[in-house]
Amino acid sequence: MRSVSTAKIEATVRRDASLALDALTRFSEHRCAAMAASIAFYAAFSLAPTLVLVLAVAGVVFGPEAARGQLFLQVHGLIGDQAAAGVQTFPLLSTDG
Repeated sequence: MRSVSTAKIEATVRRDASLALDALTRFSEHRCAAMAASIAFYAAFSLAPTLVLVLAVAGVVFGPEAARGQLFLQVHGLIGDQAAAGVQTFPLLSTDG
């Protein structure tokens, strides 16, 4: 069994700490948190128009009822009964006109 010297342990800890500090510094310099927040913001506001476009294309290809039914099943599987029922009440998705 070999013993590890204290100098090797200190060198390893210093190197690891230096790498972590360098990563945090670069993360801050490149404003990663602000960029991630902006991506989340734009993604949240682009979901509804994207959903409308996807349903329009799927409605042309598979039929409007099949597209709405599949959307309902997917939403139901992801976030439950109440949200899926809410999605069905969207005016753009209703069959009433």
